[in-house]
Amino acid sequence: MPKLGKIYDSKVKRIGEKILMLYSNELSTDFYQNKKLISSIVNTSSKFLLNKITGYVTSQVKKKATVEGEEISKPEETENEEAA
Repeated sequence: MPKLGKIYDSKVKRIGEKILMLYSNELSTDFYQNKKLISSIVNTSSKFLLNKITGYVTSQVKKKATVEGEEISKPEETENEEAA
């Protein structure tokens, strides 16, 4: 069965792409760090829209990191690997 992709609204993509262009140095693969940064950039009272934009941006950063060959590891995984 093929893996289905995520569908984002064109507004989310447009804002997300602009954030990626302007703030690519400050973005990370951590959703919550990106959420703090994006909430200071985007002027919206909609928590739903803010989370959608942050999710899109974070997924794009992760995708770019895997394409460039960088390892993405969560803190829990590294702790578990060290204990083993």
